[in-house]
Amino acid sequence: MHPQGQWLSQITFDEDQAAHADYRGHEFLYASHDDRLNATFTIQTTNGVHRPKEQQPAGHLQEWTRNFTYSKLYPMRNIISSLEGEWRRYKALGEGAFRQLRDEELGKNGPGEGNSVATLVWHIAGNLNSRFTDFLGSDGEKSWRNRESEFQPREGVSRTELLERWNSGWRTLFAALGGFSDDDLSRMVTIRGEKFPAHEALHRLLAHTSYHVGQIVYLAKAFRGAEWNSLSIPPGKSEEYNRNPTREKPPNFI
Repeated sequence: MHPQGQWLSQITFDEDQAAHADYRGHEFLYASHDDRLNATFTIQTTNGVHRPKEQQPAGHLQEWTRNFTYSKLYPMRNIISSLEGEWRRYKALGEGAFRQLRDEELGKNGPGEGNSVATLVWHIAGNLNSRFTDFLGSDGEKSWRNRESEFQPREGVSRTELLERWNSGWRTLFAALGGFSDDDLSRMVTIRGEKFPAHEALHRLLAHTSYHVGQIVYLAKAFRGAEWNSLSIPPGKSEEYNRNPTREKPPNFI
């Protein structure tokens, strides 16, 4: 079975094995003596009567089933993988915006002297590098981070320099996520001296990234005007898209 699959094996138990307690119609979590695995056992009954298997009505099952899920041997990553997929979706959106910008627009301020695309890239990368370097072990606001410098004007920045900075943050993020399992989500992390459950910090950080990527897309669209190639559903194309929804899932990744 694929490592992210839930069912590894189904085992039928003799009824004598459950005779020490009345588990009819109940589910309970069993902590295996082999702590590599978690197991969920279920017994099904008919009308609350605990019948031998040979007396079961047709179409009914009377058995224990053991639903193995990966724990320490094969840690589950369903939630972590979902979060990583969304981060990869926003990485792709940002890069889709970069491709539509002229080089001189990368460092150009937004309306009202707002942040440039380059400034936003420096800020996203600074945040990802700081937060995800030793994410579980040290404060996410690193002493070596100079947040104020991320917002300095960057007129004349080259595309190569911008992409190098952009990719540095994503490399740190994905390297960190690659070492996490869903078991880590309940661990505590620290950001600016405050404690957070890891799952809360991850959702907060994903929201931060998506917020600023949205600003990048907005700026790029404003600069391109009528020449903009939509990164989502183009105006007037909703019904067509609904017949072939190709962007509902994040990009594939290994």
